[in-house]
Amino acid sequence: MENNLCFDDFSDIDLGNGKFVENKQLDKNNFFNIIMSAIWPGGVSLELLMFNSKYYRISVYKDDTIFESFQFKGAASVLSYVQKLAKNINDGQYNRKKTDKEKARKIIEDKYLTSYMNNTKWNVLLDIVNNRLSFPPAFIYKTLFDMPDSNFLKTISKIPSYFGDYSYEGLEYKHYLIEWIRITPKYAVNKGGRLASKIEIQDESEEFKRELKKEHIPYEVDGNDVIIYGYR
Repeated sequence: MENNLCFDDFSDIDLGNGKFVENKQLDKNNFFNIIMSAIWPGGVSLELLMFNSKYYRISVYKDDTIFESFQFKGAASVLSYVQKLAKNINDGQYNRKKTDKEKARKIIEDKYLTSYMNNTKWNVLLDIVNNRLSFPPAFIYKTLFDMPDSNFLKTISKIPSYFGDYSYEGLEYKHYLIEWIRITPKYAVNKGGRLASKIEIQDESEEFKRELKKEHIPYEVDGNDVIIYGYR
């Protein structure tokens, strides 16, 4: 049976200008473990993650942007691949790659956009929609990278009969990418059977706007939607 890799297995890896950083366990159940992590001048990092005690993932990243990621079942090829990626980093292969933050900053500068939100306000907004209303309202949002067509806004033109899932990556920790979000704080419930069905509307619009005002989060109203701008 193949043995699992540990940090000591990487002692012969040539990092060049890079250096190992302290490896740490990600959760108490040993489901995920960081086996090895290294960083290079300029901020490019290499990380080896083991999960389920037999799968490995190697990622090259900077800040919160992953440039490349590779997955392996078993440890056979992992060491040689780590060395290959370390060499690529030393050779400058990732120096010209831009992080999402760097790309966003360029778009903001080129379009002369003004920021209306910050991380604190985005986190407060998530708390409002997830914990302070009777249901998590449906939404659509546009990032700085999106190029929506004219039909995009029609996807939420009616009062929705579904809830919003605010666990999306961009909403949870890449707030800086969100140009705007349209939230519909109304929910259509179908009551009764097929022959006597009735649509009942649950409306949290006033409560939602009260919470936004209380937390000093700027917004606009457009029909059934409340629009919150990250940038304009």
